[in-house]
Amino acid sequence: MTFDYELYGSQMYDWSVIGVDKDMDGYYIGTDSGCSCYTPFEHYTKDARTGPLTREQMEEEVMSLVETLCFITPERAKQFLEEEVVA
Repeated sequence: MTFDYELYGSQMYDWSVIGVDKDMDGYYIGTDSGCSCYTPFEHYTKDARTGPLTREQMEEEVMSLVETLCFITPERAKQFLEEEVVA
């Protein structure tokens, strides 16, 4: 599965990713993490996403997830939301 927008963080062989989809009814979010053993969202389905969310809810959720995921800084998440996830 792929998302419309993906924010990656990594260190050595470990990685974390937040995915954001924009659909007609709102935004959907997914997260994944692992090592170089497999591809992000390889075992993920659309049903596992969180949503639908408003833009404000999506932004709050992304910033909240950054606190629990490794390798993604709040600064990078803000840049991702402002520059990559277009309203």
